Formats: sequence, structure tokens, C-alpha cells
Amino acid sequence: MRERSDLAMVKRLASIQRARRVGAEAAMAAAAAAERDARRTEEAAVAKSRAAQRQWNEYLAEPGFSPEFSRALSAILVAREDEAVEAGRETGRRAEAHVARTGEWQQLEAEVQLSEASLRRLRRKVARKQEEKAMAVLADRTTWSWRQP
Repeated sequence: MRERSDLAMVKRLASIQRARRVGAEAAMAAAAAAERDARRTEEAAVAKSRAAQRQWNEYLAEPGFSPEFSRALSAILVAREDEAVEAGRETGRRAEAHVARTGEWQQLEAEVQLSEASLRRLRRKVARKQEEKAMAVLADRTTWSWRQP
């Protein structure tokens, strides 16, 4: 009788582990999507920074020099560089979060496999005990029928 209650408990545990794994898969997918978005944002920021750098270089190559325009262009260049650096940092944070979610998913996947293996072993044990009990009952009936004249 104890195996049956253990079997029910292990079934509940396995279903909980599977549900947690599904949640971890969703979190991992969301982290991967966030990382992809951050990489796209970083690529766009780097492209804007390079465009500002080209614009600055083109301005320096021109023969005239306007202090007001040079200040405006340098401010734009610095702002674009800062945006690119911040986007790179955000991409790094998102990549770390993705790695963390992947690690959590791997841990839960291992726990699910362990609980399912325990469930299979316990089911086999319960089935074996039921079969042994049925065979014992059958043996008792057979022995009883042999004794009767």
C-alpha cells in the first residue's frame, strides 16, 4: 500500500517538475528574444555612431571651419558613441540573463528527467508487486483446487 501512495506522490512531483520546466523554457525563450532585440539595438546604435564619425571626418576634410557647427557635430558624435556604448552594455546584460535562464532550464530539465526515471522505477515496482500478488492468489486457488476431491 505504501508504494501506491509513493507512486501518487512521485506522479505529482513529476508533473510539478514538468510545469516548472515549461516555465523555464518560456523564460529562456523570452531572454533569447530580449538578447536578439538588444543586439539589433546595439547594431543600430553602432551604425549611427559610424555615420556620425563619417560626418565628422567629412566636416574636417572641408576647407571652411565653423566653430558652432563643429560643436554641434562633435556633440552628436559623442552622443552617438555614448548610445553605442550603452547599447553594448545592455546587450551584455541581456546575454548574461539568457545564459542564466538557459542554466536554470538545464537544471530543471535534469530534475524532470530524474523525477521521470524515479516514476518509471516506482511504476515497475508497483506493477511487479501487483503481479506477484496476483500470482500468489492464483497459486492459492490452484493449490486449493488440487486438495479438493
